[in-house]
Amino acid sequence: MKRSRAVDGLTLIEVMLVVAIIGLLVSLSIPAIQASRETARRTQCTNNLRQYGVAFVNFEAQNKTFPSAFTLRLKGPLTVDPDVEMNNYVVDLLPYLEEQSVEALYHRDKLYCAPE
Repeated sequence: MKRSRAVDGLTLIEVMLVVAIIGLLVSLSIPAIQASRETARRTQCTNNLRQYGVAFVNFEAQNKTFPSAFTLRLKGPLTVDPDVEMNNYVVDLLPYLEEQSVEALYHRDKLYCAPE
């Protein structure tokens, strides 16, 4: 009487075939993932530009002028060390960009490029 031996595992060819199929599926999915990431980046950039456009329009509607690219205000007599306020348009747009917390941190009485 001859006993038949049961197969307990996978052969090397079966394992290699499974690995090859998984590698093929991964290689086909990577370009799709990269394309979706690029689409998400492009959408985020478009949304940021749209927010700036809306902020400019809202600033103009409220102040009847667009924000200046660079603002320098003398707040006293012109001396050797004048009391000035310097900032650029982004500071004026912060409330319109829903960034009130950042505007609260900004010191308008200091030069915008001066260290804290």
